[in-house]
Amino acid sequence: MASPGVSPSLLHACADALRLVCVLSVPPLLLVLAVAVLMGLLQAATQIQDATVGTVPRLLALFGAFVLFGAGLILPVVRFAHLALTTFSSFR
Repeated sequence: MASPGVSPSLLHACADALRLVCVLSVPPLLLVLAVAVLMGLLQAATQIQDATVGTVPRLLALFGAFVLFGAGLILPVVRFAHLALTTFSSFR
């Protein structure tokens, strides 16, 4: 159901954008989650309670995920941006 004054095509484009963000965030988040669990287990086993011991590997895993999956993640974003910008005049 569209709100008054908002076109259904604009709502559809916003829903597609949110869906794209959710789908593209899964690979980096899963990798960071796996690293966080491993670091938590390591910290529990060694009883090291320093915050940087858990944070730095997660940040490095996130950076690594962007390096590994970057090309695959950016292509759908570029396609969506091109589609949105070429059909921008129809969002009335």
